[in-house]
Parts: sequence; structure tokens; C-alpha cells
Amino acid sequence: MKASELQIIEADPESRCGQTSTSLKDAVRLVLAGDLRDGRIMYDSNDTQMIQVPSPNPSSVTPFFVHGVPGRGNRPQHPEKCPLCLNNVRPTGRHYMMVNLASTSMLMLANPFGYFDECITWGMGDHLAQACADATWTEDWGRVFETMLFVCQELGNHVVGFNETCGNSIDHLHIVSHRPPDGIGPYPVQQVAASLGADQGILRIGLDCEYPMEVFRFCLPDLRATSNAAAALMAKWRQQGGSFASANAAAVIENGSAALYVIPRNKILKPWGWQSNPAFLEMCGVFIASRAYEVARVRRGLWGYEHFFRVLASLRPQILGKVALPVTA
Repeated sequence: MKASELQIIEADPESRCGQTSTSLKDAVRLVLAGDLRDGRIMYDSNDTQMIQVPSPNPSSVTPFFVHGVPGRGNRPQHPEKCPLCLNNVRPTGRHYMMVNLASTSMLMLANPFGYFDECITWGMGDHLAQACADATWTEDWGRVFETMLFVCQELGNHVVGFNETCGNSIDHLHIVSHRPPDGIGPYPVQQVAASLGADQGILRIGLDCEYPMEVFRFCLPDLRATSNAAAALMAKWRQQGGSFASANAAAVIENGSAALYVIPRNKILKPWGWQSNPAFLEMCGVFIASRAYEVARVRRGLWGYEHFFRVLASLRPQILGKVALPVTA
């Protein structure tokens, strides 16, 4: 994928007229500005709260953060009133763009559930399900990963996340990008990766280095090689985990290159002591709390660092140890 390959397939009239370049970053800013100006964001980061949970050893351990947000329930499903289907977006008056990123068309919308600044939801142009591991998984995972890496590379300072099936209430396949608030990055898993030698093309992070989750970091010479290697891992995980195998993933910029973190999961597992289903950010040390009593417990000191460490540890699929690292050319 190359930046010059960006093509606008369709857009609302105002966004179409305002787009004067082929920069994906400019297109994102245009769509965000339109909806923010018209007040079409359900809530933004000003309506949420970020609570830092101190670690017992501040000098060497990164604290957790709890991000309290309003309830996210009752979101429409695909296909009747799917908020990510173009036919349903057109009559709403929202600002949007359908763009072609190489061979993948993506619908770009300002995220109405914006947890962080400059939050964009990217819906797959075709009707691929969010549970892409249940379909032709190797090919579909490759498409998702390559799109994530491309968006991350083009936006530069954004994190791009994918939460496959677990904790998702929208069936239409989508990824989310956002600009992290100041003071949160680099995320804990990135710090662990750096300490283990993140210059490796593929890096396995887990309990052996006292990180509470099993995570794979992919950063090969080009985006296609990185996405193919990660898709190969998911193929092996699907083979071991069966229909319950899924994953979270996050793409971030490290040392000028897009790196992909993949966290294989199993849908039958439930996090210990946490009612909200963790998404990709939680795997990196930020917990999304959509229930008021969860935030209240954190504020009262009933849930601290030990609690969140145990939550992460409880999400580690036991059969993951059987999955070998993919072999790359």
C-alpha cells in the first residue's frame, strides 16, 4: 500500500468539496471537523474520565489507567440498522468518506463512541463479519492487519485497534484509530517489548518476562510481510482454538515504522472480576469501564493494581502455549 493509492470512492457533499489532496490524514481531519462542528458526536473525551491506578513499584512498573465512559449498550447490529453500512449512513447527514486503501474499501466515520481524541471508525466496505476468524481466516486476517498497518503508517501518531468478536456489539467488521492522550504512551506492552529487543522482526511477549498476557509483536521490512506473518499466527491459533479462537490487535508507530501487536484470545474465557469486556487498549494497560460502579470501585480504592494485573492474567488462553511462531520468508 502507498499513500498515493488513496482514492475517494464516495463522500458526503461537504467532505467531497473540501478534500483537496490525497492525504489520508487530511481526509480524517476533514470528516472529524465536519461532525464536531455539527455536534454529531454522541460524546467525546471531555465527557469521560481517566483514572490512574498507581503501581506498587512506580520506578519500574507502568501504572494502569481506567477510562470511564458512558454505557455502550444497545448499539445497532448488522445488517438492518448497522451504523457502518453506507446505505444507512447517507441519510443521517453525517460526514463520511468511502476510501480505497489499495484493494480494500473502508468507510471512514467520526466515532460516535469516541474514547479518545481524533477517534475514527473504519468500516469494511464489503460485508465481512467482525468475526473474521470464522470465515476464510488467513486471507481475511491478512486484509485486516494490512489495513491497520497502512492507516497507522499514514496517520503517524495514531493507535489503530481491532477487537475481533469479544466484547463487540457491531457485527460489521471495523477497526478504530485514535490519538492517545498525553501521558499514556508508550503502553506497558511496548515498554516490555523494548526491554526484550523490539528490533526483532517477530517478538513473543508473555509470562516468561513477567508480562501478564501472551502478546506477539510483528515488525517486518514491509507492511505485507508483517500482515502475512501475523495472519499465519492467527491461522495456527484458529487450528488450536477452534471456533472460539479470536484476537485483539493494535498497530502503533515505533522508531518510524508501523508495528503490530496481536493478542490471541479465546471467546469462552471471561476476565476475572471485571464486568466490561476488555478490548485492545486494555491489553496495553488501559481499561475501558462502561459501568459506573466499576469506576466507583476504582475511585474508592477497592480495585487497584493487583486487581487489574489479575484481570489481564485471567485472559491468557491456556492452549496458547501450543501455538508456534509463524515461519517467515
